[in-house]
Amino acid sequence: MMCAFACGRAAAASGIAWERAADLPDPAGLKGMYAGVSNGRVILAGGSNFPVPASQGGKKVYARRVFTRLANAPDDAPWEIGAVALPAGLGEGASVTTEHGVVAIGGNGESGPVADVFILKWDDAAGRVVRTPLPPLPEPAANAAAVCRGGKLYVIGGENRGRVSRRLMELDLAAATNGAVWRELPPLPGTPRFGAAAAVLRAGGGERLFVFGGRAESAGRVVETDYLVDGFSYDFETGAWSSAAPLPWRALLPAAARTGDSEMIVMGGSDGSHLARMTGPGADPAPALPDHMAFYDANANQWRAVGRMPLGAASAAVADLGGRWLVAGGEPAPGLRARNVYIMKKANQ
Repeated sequence: MMCAFACGRAAAASGIAWERAADLPDPAGLKGMYAGVSNGRVILAGGSNFPVPASQGGKKVYARRVFTRLANAPDDAPWEIGAVALPAGLGEGASVTTEHGVVAIGGNGESGPVADVFILKWDDAAGRVVRTPLPPLPEPAANAAAVCRGGKLYVIGGENRGRVSRRLMELDLAAATNGAVWRELPPLPGTPRFGAAAAVLRAGGGERLFVFGGRAESAGRVVETDYLVDGFSYDFETGAWSSAAPLPWRALLPAAARTGDSEMIVMGGSDGSHLARMTGPGADPAPALPDHMAFYDANANQWRAVGRMPLGAASAAVADLGGRWLVAGGEPAPGLRARNVYIMKKANQ
């Protein structure tokens, strides 16, 4: 179902400006798309939605289509539907832009979580996206977090049929075509999780991997405290983890982006508060998810609130356009999908 919320504003709030871009060319909207930029093209692929609304008994399906547009196109430029689609419906995985293309990692398909990893690259000569397989994950993982640093992929956490992971894995992209496999690194401390926010930021004298939030495995009924706020940083040189300042709110599958050498923004996500609002007298079957935003400063180890998103959502796709960020789709309320696309930038740029 297309988002029915009032979500069309373009505004500047506390240092962030938003502009509405062309909607996704899917009337049902999409959550959990693979997203990134390759050879000057934004690529959005896959995702999940409910062509028949969940409130009417519809089932979740996974998309195969690939959407592209020029990264520097006007905001209202329409999306192009690629002639080449994914080999099967897939979404709700991790993705990251690399020098080789957009790497898609794990996710869910019609039969459950997958271990597939592949590159989506825009081929200028052919005028289309080409897909190149990479070594699969050691086990299926949906809703993991991923970053790229120095030509290496890092994947954190994830879920596989109810089992949640603390794994941190590394793959050398340059060696991947010569038989390289995923390498286990010291696991994330604390609670196993999926749907965390992650970024590589400079702190002190070097770069570190920062991981925040997500959701823990639930032995029974999911409760609000399964949604996490804690944060950790990983030292690439020593392999040691340490604590970082917790998120200002619980956050599962927030949108996140590195906005400076030592700064990232985290937006929306699911905080678990909807669980109580969906039951009991006056229950709301589709309560809106959070729309708040905060910057994290890795040097100061502090969070700073920066206003609100035009549309709060979990699992929105994010692509770095070079000083601007495309934020697309997502789940604005349980069982709903958005087709909204926005361009975010710092208001002083």
